[in-house]
Amino acid sequence: LTDPIAPSAAVISGNATICDGNNSNLVVSITGGASPFNVNLSDGTNIPSYTSGDNILVTPASTTVYSISAVIDANGCVSSSNTGTATINVSNPSASSAIGTDVSTCGASDGEIVIAGMSGAINGNYEFSVDGGSNYTNDNPVTGLSAGNYDVWVRDADNNTCAAQV
Repeated sequence: LTDPIAPSAAVISGNATICDGNNSNLVVSITGGASPFNVNLSDGTNIPSYTSGDNILVTPASTTVYSISAVIDANGCVSSSNTGTATINVSNPSASSAIGTDVSTCGASDGEIVIAGMSGAINGNYEFSVDGGSNYTNDNPVTGLSAGNYDVWVRDADNNTCAAQV
């Protein structure tokens, strides 16, 4: 009789920054044992019939740090060493208001918009657009504006794919 060989190591990887509502992939690399594996993650996710190196799709609602709780192979043997963490940062920029100050005289370009109540950026750094998202600046207030209506957006300066209309 032979004793099946248990998985000797499992390592998780896949750090990423995503926009709220998007997804990312984690990967668990498993050494030894018999495939397929049952992988349990620290957030309660269970991945049955997993093959080492396959992508694990996750869609966290907020920043989440994942680690491996358990890896069990096809023979029921448990991994003796689970290491690593994978952090998925979730960016969800928003602002509560955009307040305009009118130009001083006819034809002037000295109006400004102050964007207030920002939240949701990973590191608290924001950029602002007053032209519907075509051009961004980190200046707040946004100055040098002519009279008119403006389509104001805020985005995470460290993950500039995540933007929201104010």
